[in-house]
Amino acid sequence: MTDAADMLLAVPNVSEGSDPELLARLQGSFAPARFVDLHADADHGRSVFTLAAPQGDLAEGLVAGARAVIEAVDLTRHEGSHPHVGALDVMPVVYLHDDQRGAACAEAITAAAVIGDDLGVPVFLYGELATDPAHRERADLRRGGRRALAGR
Repeated sequence: MTDAADMLLAVPNVSEGSDPELLARLQGSFAPARFVDLHADADHGRSVFTLAAPQGDLAEGLVAGARAVIEAVDLTRHEGSHPHVGALDVMPVVYLHDDQRGAACAEAITAAAVIGDDLGVPVFLYGELATDPAHRERADLRRGGRRALAGR
């Protein structure tokens, strides 16, 4: 059993907020990460999953979940007011204690690399992991939506 102090969190934002059956299926797709909570918002057309897992399991779960989201969410039918750039819009990895920072950054980078390389999805790191200062803020990445994404 993993000590709660070793757990990292992730809060993937999915561009679907009104299909409870689809969201229920996606809930289990992030294994081996443990599903903690779901906030679905039909008006915004998005859902935020909260996941917990130790280092290694979190990246694996995020990749598995990304694969399921990409296959299941049809953006051509997306309705909602929240700006987004993909079916899996953002996937923040969160650390609860400063000594987890390195592990959280490693999980984010690992998941991003696999999603980009194996799933063929464009991935942009933001925040402290941004490789381009213009990508530091999520709002900058979302500006212009999917159409503007190709220019980045």
